[in-house]
Amino acid sequence: MSRIEMEMWEPVEDMKGKVRYAGQRRAVDVFKDLKAILEAEGLLPPEYLLMNSHLKKEALPAVYDLMCYTRWGSNEGIYLDIDIMTYDEEARERRIVHFVTGKSLEESTEEFDRMQFIAGYIYRLFMGDGQCHSRYAILPKEKRHIHRELIDCVDQEFEAYLKSVLYRRSEQEKENRREAVYKEIAVRTAIAEGISEICFPEYVTELLFAKENILEAMTAFCKEKDFENRQDVRDILNSAEFFIWLQEPDEKEITGETFNEDKTVTKTTDIYISLEAAEQCKDILNLKGLEIYEKYGLVEGQTITFTGAFDDGVAVEINVVICDETSYPYAECALLKEGREFCTPAVSEDSVLGEWVFFCENIEYVVLVHIEQDSDSK
Repeated sequence: MSRIEMEMWEPVEDMKGKVRYAGQRRAVDVFKDLKAILEAEGLLPPEYLLMNSHLKKEALPAVYDLMCYTRWGSNEGIYLDIDIMTYDEEARERRIVHFVTGKSLEESTEEFDRMQFIAGYIYRLFMGDGQCHSRYAILPKEKRHIHRELIDCVDQEFEAYLKSVLYRRSEQEKENRREAVYKEIAVRTAIAEGISEICFPEYVTELLFAKENILEAMTAFCKEKDFENRQDVRDILNSAEFFIWLQEPDEKEITGETFNEDKTVTKTTDIYISLEAAEQCKDILNLKGLEIYEKYGLVEGQTITFTGAFDDGVAVEINVVICDETSYPYAECALLKEGREFCTPAVSEDSVLGEWVFFCENIEYVVLVHIEQDSDSK
């Protein structure tokens, strides 16, 4: 697991290999990194994930620890909170600064457990997992992997996969997901059980350990074959065809891109807004609630809305949402199907203009928001 950097460092002149502390990163940049990772892992809280608006233009406070926890909402849902534990040098005291809030409207114990899992995952992203990893250890030269290590590695990957099935959710999670998951579990279970009965040649073991995820590699190969039981899986993995396949370079190593077996369809729609509306939204996003009321007469809960649609009937709704008197507003873009959201909304704290991208039902939806004068020049 990679960590999210909260600090900035710069090289020290005339001292090769040394760096010095150069301050904290912007809170909004750290939040964007966090949201991107959670979205990629299928771990975004389903309702929203928002940053404390008071930190919008601030550097992240110096962190000596984090508190990431889940709690039941007083009226509805389940909340995930991230609080920064920092030290106030002027007051010479410790204080807690709220950083991020996530929410799920589900109220089951299973959803509570999932939100707890996400909280723990976030803590490790920022603070590490407390382990001393191999890059910090002195290893013997020309270390050779043995079959027992292979079995243990696949067992760990299988356990991690089962957790991902329980807690990770993607935009493609629909009614047919259960059948696909059961099939995937069956393949991986057969591999995890059957591998202990295979004695791979040494060079094959080394090829497997060169893969980023051994179980993923084996599953990708076996899913293309017909098998009925563990014996069939054992024969597939012990075949010359599998050994040859292992030696072929990954597609991503050739192209520099991640190979996607499901060819994603991209749909694009354009929304044009007036220059006056764009400038007003930009100004509002840089004001707090009380300033917005004094200048524009808008209060908490009110929105400025722009709409559009794709050719398949999916509607687009972009809202600039006004918050309380002491908070900054935010822009939110949502996709609607039959009047209901079917993708996790995207949030921006800077502008409504530009590109908003969603992945739903194996389709990439791209919303492009322009100023009207752009359309005249085309």
